[in-house]
Amino acid sequence: MNTKQTNYKQTHQPCPDCGSSDALTINEDGSSYCFSCMTYTKGNNEEIEWMEAPVQTKTELSYDFSGGYRTILERGLSRETCEKYNCIKDGDTIAYGYTDSKGNIIAAKVRTPDKQFRTQGDWSSALLYGQHLFSKGGKYITICEGEFDAMAAYQMMGSRYPVVSVRNGAQSALKDAKAQYEWLDSFEAIVICMDGDEVGQRASNQLAELFGNKAKVMRHATDRKDACDYLKHNEQKEFMDRWWSADQYVPDGIISGDSLLEEVMKPIKASDCDYPFP
Repeated sequence: MNTKQTNYKQTHQPCPDCGSSDALTINEDGSSYCFSCMTYTKGNNEEIEWMEAPVQTKTELSYDFSGGYRTILERGLSRETCEKYNCIKDGDTIAYGYTDSKGNIIAAKVRTPDKQFRTQGDWSSALLYGQHLFSKGGKYITICEGEFDAMAAYQMMGSRYPVVSVRNGAQSALKDAKAQYEWLDSFEAIVICMDGDEVGQRASNQLAELFGNKAKVMRHATDRKDACDYLKHNEQKEFMDRWWSADQYVPDGIISGDSLLEEVMKPIKASDCDYPFP
């Protein structure tokens, strides 16, 4: 690490790469470094260098995902769903198992009781959460903002339709989707089920633009933020109704023919006067 200049501008910031809530440092030249996942991002001023980009290293994976799965009652998640998605609850700590393309668990995201996130293992090589469970080229794929939301949506769909989560929340949804673009784009329809807050909706629009006319954006009820909210309130039918009626993405400046159906079906107004010839 090169420490010839350490002009910190902001410290203890959230990291968009690993999900840590306070491990990112932003420097005066615009560069940043995460002390959790060790990701370095260059700044806009190329003449000022705070540190050399470190080599991404693998950390030890301390969680055993071979068993110990159980129901997470407060989330309404069954043991079967937790086992399928490699989600273990240890006291008040949650560990999500992330895999490579062969289904091998190579990394974990750990959620502590105070809602802090840490990663273990080979995080840089991990796929989307749940991606290894489903073959490419299906009818539907649903993208959620978080691991719990992906499991909740999958369970409410009767465990029939593929659901994945981006790795690091809404702020890096576009980056995660681009990394797995070929796999996601192999599906006929891509349902985007991000959180209903401003950040989530902004990410929804970015994902919709990425996948074009394949994208369908799900709109939540006014009193529901995410998929977990529906499951906790036992509103599976409400969730599925909104999932099936997700809005087809239409680029700005383009008017969908479906939206004009009511207008074009109106009877033509009679003329104010008749001409004296046919």
